[in-house]
Amino acid sequence: MKSLNKALVLSVIPLILAGCSTTRRLPQGETLYTGVKRVTIVPDSGTQLPEALVDQLKKDVDVHPNGYIPFLGIRSPLPFGLWAYNNISPEAKGLKGWIRRHVATDPVTVEDVRPSLRTTMLDGQLRSEGYFRGTSSYEIIPDKKNSRKAQIAYTIVPGTPYMVNDLQLLPDTSDLNHTIDSLARRIPYMSGAEVRYSADSLVAARTTIANGLRNCGYYFFRPEYIEYLPYCSTPHSGHQHPRPRTATLPYRQRDTPYRPLERTWPP
Repeated sequence: MKSLNKALVLSVIPLILAGCSTTRRLPQGETLYTGVKRVTIVPDSGTQLPEALVDQLKKDVDVHPNGYIPFLGIRSPLPFGLWAYNNISPEAKGLKGWIRRHVATDPVTVEDVRPSLRTTMLDGQLRSEGYFRGTSSYEIIPDKKNSRKAQIAYTIVPGTPYMVNDLQLLPDTSDLNHTIDSLARRIPYMSGAEVRYSADSLVAARTTIANGLRNCGYYFFRPEYIEYLPYCSTPHSGHQHPRPRTATLPYRQRDTPYRPLERTWPP
């Protein structure tokens, strides 16, 4: 076994020395992606983005190139799988054929990463967190030694976040509305203080209220039955999701048929 391992090592070394191009078989007009050069966030003066949002924005553009080493967070200087793809023919036999079939990896190109789509994702993430005027852009930075390789740099300008100044709950005209208002006031995001608009926080609050209503007997109430209607200079008239009657009625134990379980143990 030791002799076989030595033979494999000695056989691979000439292959590595035979050529080191990692772009030889790239399709015409495509560029090998070698990672994110940088993510630059330019906030307004006096504005600091939440750390969780910054992490999410960076995650949206974090596409790993060939030869990425996860535990080091860097790209290997010798992406062997990519080298095998470019320098060993698909029809190769023997050891070369084995390496081609089991080691070679397809190149990750700039076209695969789709940076324009990534910036669209960034803009959507900014809007969902209240940065409605935020913009993002990208720049492709070619490698100085090989023009068929490139990194991508992203620039994010979030702008000023929009704040929720006033949150008006439902009028206390029914038991259901009263329960919704009571549950909503227990949620920190809906306590009445000025907060930054956040779609995720609003969705989470809606789910919390719906779960609380089910605990109060409104078993058929669902989160989508709660809608948020924005108020600007004039009240916004929106279409409310229709609620079935079963969702607006509290159920009590006497309304639920049940039967005691038969005792089967001990015999």
